[in-house]
Amino acid sequence: EKYRAFTESMRETGIMKEVDDSIIKAYTENVYNSEKSYIVRNRAPEEIIQKAGQFLGERLEEGLRRKHSRETSRNRAFITYIMRTLCGYTYKNICKYIGNISAGGVSRLSNDGFKLLKENMRYCNAFNSLIQTG
Repeated sequence: EKYRAFTESMRETGIMKEVDDSIIKAYTENVYNSEKSYIVRNRAPEEIIQKAGQFLGERLEEGLRRKHSRETSRNRAFITYIMRTLCGYTYKNICKYIGNISAGGVSRLSNDGFKLLKENMRYCNAFNSLIQTG
């Protein structure tokens, strides 16, 4: 009964109308703006590889098909990952593009490329620059 008396007294002061008006205003005047950005996944691998090489200061095209050095392995992993994420290539497409590699090898390289972005700021910055240049 005390609560009922309290709410009735609030109604009489006009505060309930003010609260109701504030709620209605909040629902009708607020605009939801998603800050989500979309990545278009239709870029040509040659363009992406060339731009990535510019950001990294290397010629990535040359090391794509070589398997022997640690740096070449990192670059191959990075290229594979960006081909998956920015070119929309499937493992099968990447196998054909690189040549002489299995789908399992491409999967491993793509995972290594993702880890590389998390662990190495140089590659992370190059990836972010690729996204920003659209």
